[in-house]
Amino acid sequence: MKVGIIGCGAIASRAHIPSFARAGVQVVAVADTDISRANSFAHKFGIPRVYSDFRQLLDEDLDLVSICTPPKTHALIATEAAHKGKHILLEKPMTTTLAEAEGLVSACTANKTKLCVVHQYRFIPCVQEARRRIADGRLGKIISIHLTAHPQFPMRWADSGWLYDRWGLLDDVGVHLLDILTFLSDANAIRVSVGTLDSTGKMGFFDSIHVTLELEDSLAVYLDLSWMIGTYELTASIFGTAGKAMLDIRNNFISEIHGYVTPFDEMGQTFRKSTRAFTSALTRKYFRGTLIYHDVLIRSFIDSILKDNPPPVGPLEGLRIVRLLEKIKLAN
Repeated sequence: MKVGIIGCGAIASRAHIPSFARAGVQVVAVADTDISRANSFAHKFGIPRVYSDFRQLLDEDLDLVSICTPPKTHALIATEAAHKGKHILLEKPMTTTLAEAEGLVSACTANKTKLCVVHQYRFIPCVQEARRRIADGRLGKIISIHLTAHPQFPMRWADSGWLYDRWGLLDDVGVHLLDILTFLSDANAIRVSVGTLDSTGKMGFFDSIHVTLELEDSLAVYLDLSWMIGTYELTASIFGTAGKAMLDIRNNFISEIHGYVTPFDEMGQTFRKSTRAFTSALTRKYFRGTLIYHDVLIRSFIDSILKDNPPPVGPLEGLRIVRLLEKIKLAN
């Protein structure tokens, strides 16, 4: 299988390239509007062909195109890739508007190309386990879900300015929480309430976003996003009539509460979490964080192409996330 990468930024170098290498897939061409960056990227990873125009890359004989560009460019590049008959691995969010997403789904359908959106958080084992426990009824009827992401302010992750767009926090971090939500619940949102904050009043983008969603099945959801909190947190709490599940997503750990929790229970949970983190650190997987789950998604997508199966996160799932993103933005 031959792969081309469009966009030579941080996510391409830290996630896509390593995942393709571990999957035994050959990256044969890259494209970036900054040709010097593209040349440096190609030299570092031994990629033979370099372009400044993504359309030149799409003219190549490629099986798969990996799109790692800013979200505002996704619709144009992915749609043209679909018309060229290329299968598409597309970084999140799928597009920035619902109309673009619907157009892209139509283009993929018309050209019989597979599209996989990079929502890798659903492959974190604790998220998978939470879904199983909900389906098994261990928590009873789910009443509410609280999702929290307090990452560090993005000073070093990438040099792309899109993170500082008005809704950059939501499009970068919020999509992960929304995908976890849609993975755990199939219900659609019927009411949305949004609170936003620009701490200085001068930054021109929201550094804190708080969203309340009411879903069709009487499920209440609260999203807490902020770059301004002094601690790092990536968690989910699922409250049901029979109990509560708490997910420490960064550390891939789930705990379950029924009734009253004693300090002895908490000690056991801490021991199990620490043991898992220590084991992961020995293999150095711990230090890759959530990027490691690109491996699972990319391997699964490659397999779906080879066997002509549905992609692991298909266009309709990406469309659902974009629909939620648009509802949130319009509610502000």
